[in-house]
Amino acid sequence: MGVGPVSLDYGAWLARYPEFSSTEVLAKLTGSIDATGALVVSSIQGALTAGEVLSGPGVQLGTYVTGQTSGNAGGPGAYSVNYPQLVTNSQMTAVQPQVTLQQAQGYFLEAGAYVANDGSAPYPDTATLSAYLNMVTAHIAWLYSPLAQNDGESSPLVGRISSATQGSVTVQVEMPDAQNASSVQAWLQQTKYGAAFWAATAPYRTFRYYPSRKQRMYNPPMYGWRVRYW
Repeated sequence: MGVGPVSLDYGAWLARYPEFSSTEVLAKLTGSIDATGALVVSSIQGALTAGEVLSGPGVQLGTYVTGQTSGNAGGPGAYSVNYPQLVTNSQMTAVQPQVTLQQAQGYFLEAGAYVANDGSAPYPDTATLSAYLNMVTAHIAWLYSPLAQNDGESSPLVGRISSATQGSVTVQVEMPDAQNASSVQAWLQQTKYGAAFWAATAPYRTFRYYPSRKQRMYNPPMYGWRVRYW
């Protein structure tokens, strides 16, 4: 028996990998958050929409807006956030993440093709499973998403960089044979997230022996002999 399945905690994922958020501020606001996850905005510059990530004094990392419950759209009023917490009259900023909730959920689902998330994972607990899935999700997000770090485009490279020159900018990549175990390693080592996953899961890529539980006869049965099992 293994552990799992687990689901994506998008807020925790953004908190762990803040580079998938954004530095472009869409709104500045004064607001309070209560123990039910209700956000009351008293004043705002800009507009607040679902999916925007909040930061400010006392605001838990990974907090994002899940919806608006009252008031003019995007303006002062009542909203909901993903994490209940106690924050009073805090000066907050709101940014649009580079990887949205819907995108992250898709990448997380794809990560399940590389990390077993069906209850058969050999890891010690669900926290470890979640950490590994988040690593691979970040790896896929870096390869697929149009990030500001990549000039607003997804990476066009497939494989690991084998050589590079600076004058007139030449880059060569290589991808080993897909039937070779090193091809998986090469694919993962395109990003720091994949490399971390490969290193962390090294103990689980060793041979494991499971002895048979089936009873076996010590000697073949013969007339007048007693069959013994071990």
